[in-house]
Amino acid sequence: FFDGDSDNLTGGVTLESVKHNIWIPSEPNDYLKLEPILQYADKPHHVAAWNMLRTFTSSMLNNSNIGRNLRFIVRDKITEKYLGVICVSSAFMDLTPRDNCIGWSKKVKTEQKMINHTAIGSTIVPVQPLGYDYLGGKLLALLTISEDIANTWEKEYGYKLAAVTTTSLYGSFSQYNS
Repeated sequence: FFDGDSDNLTGGVTLESVKHNIWIPSEPNDYLKLEPILQYADKPHHVAAWNMLRTFTSSMLNNSNIGRNLRFIVRDKITEKYLGVICVSSAFMDLTPRDNCIGWSKKVKTEQKMINHTAIGSTIVPVQPLGYDYLGGKLLALLTISEDIANTWEKEYGYKLAAVTTTSLYGSFSQYNS
């Protein structure tokens, strides 16, 4: 519902406030002090901050997948600065390498509802310079299989989360290389 007040859409979060809360190291080894925590974006101000971070820190369009989407802001516990954003979404129905590895048939995935126990890290976007200089994308990818995300998935959707996959946006030039 929009009543003309933009604060109702963003929960009072501004682009300027998000920008000033992005983690930037003072010294090269500051990454060693990080204590990443996940903040479930289930309130208007969290959703607004998530969308701002996602839109302005990634070159890919900010389009949600159809189906389930759990959005998380990754922050440093100590400084409360933003480290990135994650979205865990409904898994692809057909993903041949995953299905072959597991040995799934379409019947097992659909009739036995095993697909509901899997998800995809549809958004794994670290802020910079954490992403490039400190391999922050790998940290965020690892966080997609955290207990916090698994517990939220089960609470929201009623299924235990057993596996999370991801794909590379840019093929061989990816945060997952090396």
